[in-house]
Amino acid sequence: MKLFIVLLVLPVNTMLMATPPGNGWQLTFEDNFDSTGLNTSLWGIGYGWGLNTDWTYEYIKQQNVLVQDGLCRLVITNPDNLTGTQKYYHAGTINTKGKFYQEYGYFEARMKVPAGSGFCSAFWAKPNTEQWPPEIDFVEILGNEPNRSYHTTHYGQVTDVQHDGDNFKGNDYSQDFHTFGCLWEEDQVVWYIDSSEIRRTSTVGDNIKGLFYLMISVHVGVPYWGGEVTKDTPFPSYLDIDWVRAYAYTGITTGSSKPLNKPTQISPNPSNGVFVLSGQQANKVEVYNSTSQLVYAQDILKTGNQLNLGDLPSGLYILNIYRGNGLVQAEKLLKN
Repeated sequence: MKLFIVLLVLPVNTMLMATPPGNGWQLTFEDNFDSTGLNTSLWGIGYGWGLNTDWTYEYIKQQNVLVQDGLCRLVITNPDNLTGTQKYYHAGTINTKGKFYQEYGYFEARMKVPAGSGFCSAFWAKPNTEQWPPEIDFVEILGNEPNRSYHTTHYGQVTDVQHDGDNFKGNDYSQDFHTFGCLWEEDQVVWYIDSSEIRRTSTVGDNIKGLFYLMISVHVGVPYWGGEVTKDTPFPSYLDIDWVRAYAYTGITTGSSKPLNKPTQISPNPSNGVFVLSGQQANKVEVYNSTSQLVYAQDILKTGNQLNLGDLPSGLYILNIYRGNGLVQAEKLLKN
């Protein structure tokens, strides 16, 4: 996980094309797919729960996930040249289950999706516990209408699932790369395409909370969601991913961003060296200096809720707060 820790603390202003709304964000996850294979410290192949679903008609295959030429390519194939609503098809899907998960923040991916009857491309997130609902669909695009995007939250109980979504006609997203982003706060979810707001909802609160992991997938052959595969559906087809990023809000308020009702509070801040954490219990904290160097780490459950930074020089620091293995909050600390 050394690569993940390095990426965790890169300052936002060094990242070209990063587009969280407003300022005060810290990069918590990034993959530009510049290696020669899938970075398995960040991604698994398939869905978080396994390689298949019980309502779509593709098998997820490792060989259908390629990383080359600065892209992650999810390949859709029809090895037996068959059509219909059976599991004839092979596809690629990637997820961050157990490797990266976060509550609240800004999430984005730059992608080009496939066109063709039978395809459904999606960038989405759900709880790392595999509880369902809730779920946030950052974007879904159906191959039989590649110029329309869908943006939805799912919440409630498994016996009474509620859906809050809408769809919008726009570009043909199969012709070029576009950036799909989502701001998730405890009182709203806002969707973006190419840095322009598409929709927002305030149906959040207790409905959408917890540590969520990321998935990028392509479903095949669902008649009511993308259409059936036909003789004209092109194989192979590709969902190409240029990069994926996530950010946490640091509490510095400028522009359109605003502080959340944070589950963990820090006081006093500024401090002469001792900071006290209160509110929701954290199980680990890490402190980084202005050059992104780890300077302090502590297991809160073992040592109490005080951070003693008395041995560190005065200045601005970033505090990362973890519950489970997931980063859930990032705050600035000012040591006098």
